[in-house]
Amino acid sequence: MTRRKPISITGTQVFFVGPNPDPEAERKIADEKLCLWLLTGYSVDDGKIGFPKSGSTEEWAARAALARRIRDDMGGFTGDFLACAVDPRTPLAPPSVARPIRRIRFDKPRGKPPTVMRDLLVVDFIKRKLSELIKEDAALLEAEREFNLHKSRVHALWAAYKRRAGESRAKPQRAHRSTK
Repeated sequence: MTRRKPISITGTQVFFVGPNPDPEAERKIADEKLCLWLLTGYSVDDGKIGFPKSGSTEEWAARAALARRIRDDMGGFTGDFLACAVDPRTPLAPPSVARPIRRIRFDKPRGKPPTVMRDLLVVDFIKRKLSELIKEDAALLEAEREFNLHKSRVHALWAAYKRRAGESRAKPQRAHRSTK
């Protein structure tokens, strides 16, 4: 039996001992990390913000991962052509003999680096702390420390989340019937 590298799940380290129970699941987790890096500029492994360099082997590995995810989740010709547009180096699924028709280019955003992934992690962290029956103020303070963010930023993220969560729970308005 082999002792494998630990993975962290919600702050708890889990060790796999023995042969990998599901190598496909491990590939999907690795693909998800690469896709998030390509699309959001957030590296899940080290928490750094920044996109893979255009044309680098890292960008092409992330494109291949995104193409795999698209093919896994979206069947048919549409999924195949979209995956091929993301990663033209990956051939279309057999028995197709077509070549890529369109290509997708990933441009870096202008201005400050995006923080959307970090912001989602902050909100998720606060929600987990609240589920542990910690008071809201204490959860917000822990988030400030955990992510090294200013108090106003954490409070703004949490207020925006609560506002959006409240909107999604609101009952939809009924449309008035016309009497023609």
